[in-house]
Amino acid sequence: MSNARKNESTSPSDVLKGLFSIGLEQLEVDLSLAKRDVSPFRLKERNLQKRSRIGLNDAVKSVHRRLIIASQMFRSSRLPADLILFSSTQMAHEVAEMSCAAATGKG
Repeated sequence: MSNARKNESTSPSDVLKGLFSIGLEQLEVDLSLAKRDVSPFRLKERNLQKRSRIGLNDAVKSVHRRLIIASQMFRSSRLPADLILFSSTQMAHEVAEMSCAAATGKG
């Protein structure tokens, strides 16, 4: 189950608003950090996965981190191409699902 969906009171619309409010500067900093070492991002995600419930802020940060991880995986992974494609686009697909839910009034 995605972190964005762990907390029933966190709507996809709210998660998307938070995600799209992350500034370009923060995005550039995080991409630069992940380029050097993505493990801190993965560690934060593993720690968050252990929690049974998360709030909106944590859900937004999780989506952001997972997109950063996916971006770095796409750029530097030595895994087979089909696995890289699947793994690196999975989070983007979840964001698209949240967008559809928000657009149709289900979120």
